[in-house]
Amino acid sequence: MYSLLLNETVFLRIEGLRRNYGSVLALNSIDLTIQRGEFFSLLGPSGCGKTTLLRLIAGLDYPDAGQILLNGADLATQSADKRPINTVFQTYALFPHLTIYGNVAFGLRMRGVHKAEIKERVDRVMKLVEIESLASRKPNQLSGGQKQRVALARALVNEPQILLLDEPMAAIDLRLRKQLQTDLRALQQRLGITFIYVTHDQEEALLMSDRVAVMNAGRIEQIGAPRDIYERPQTEFVAGFLGSSNVLRGRRIHCNNQTFLECALGRLQLDLSSAGNNQNDAPIAVSIRAEQIQFTRNTTQPNSFTGKVTRIDYHGAITNLLLQIGNNKLLMSTKGNEGAELRTGFEVKVHLPSDALRVLTR
Repeated sequence: MYSLLLNETVFLRIEGLRRNYGSVLALNSIDLTIQRGEFFSLLGPSGCGKTTLLRLIAGLDYPDAGQILLNGADLATQSADKRPINTVFQTYALFPHLTIYGNVAFGLRMRGVHKAEIKERVDRVMKLVEIESLASRKPNQLSGGQKQRVALARALVNEPQILLLDEPMAAIDLRLRKQLQTDLRALQQRLGITFIYVTHDQEEALLMSDRVAVMNAGRIEQIGAPRDIYERPQTEFVAGFLGSSNVLRGRRIHCNNQTFLECALGRLQLDLSSAGNNQNDAPIAVSIRAEQIQFTRNTTQPNSFTGKVTRIDYHGAITNLLLQIGNNKLLMSTKGNEGAELRTGFEVKVHLPSDALRVLTR
């Protein structure tokens, strides 16, 4: 049981997937590959198409165009109950009249699995997710975190090749959610099952995933490892959706083997490795994370400016500063006690490192 291991072969391939609901284009030509044993997250705001994509993979809805291939076989002809895929929904959908044991065993009983095998598999999976002591309780006697574990057990007992999770922690309080995120990631790594996880929570996706697909308006904006997406956003949407970023627009200037952004702040030197096409006067946009802006004493070095603090937002581990530089606003994040003495109205000198300025493709 659960012998699947992560490897480099494509396990699930999605090609040209499109779904319309009347005049609304919910998915627009989605192309995607997922590896066996991967924890893959679909991240984006409400209405971006991530749950629609999950439903198409599960067989709960059907595409208007495109293919979903599992191990090279097209799933289009298979109904949801025939696919080796199980889903954990946001609401958990537990049967209130059944015990926890009965909820976990339900799918196996419907498939006519022998009673002895049912007991063996249910006992094993309930121990795996640490709910064996809850076997005789009813769902209304459980906490949100316990219900989530029951929903997981009910899905895992069927030994799916893919487990789909549709924002399963949305209704759980923050403290417990952080613990369950760690537990779920550890469980997935131990089992080696392919998880496809839908969330709008960027921290959740970055913490748990092997790779993340950031979705917006029915399209995939960027796919990559969490660190790559966060530190090297390719589009303005990704830069703004993950973390706190500043987007600066202007034109590209190339002279003396150096590339600059001419923008409202002034002339910013760019790192050549991220500058892209060096066509002179081309319009470009760059992003810089709020936490990558640095205090400096040297305003003569490139990319350094003097600004006035107009707002201070304290968040415990970090403090956000809104700076006014001429007619422009810049968001800066500091850690710990850095800048603790600052007050609104104070002037500060800041530096924008050239290697932190990322040229956006669109």
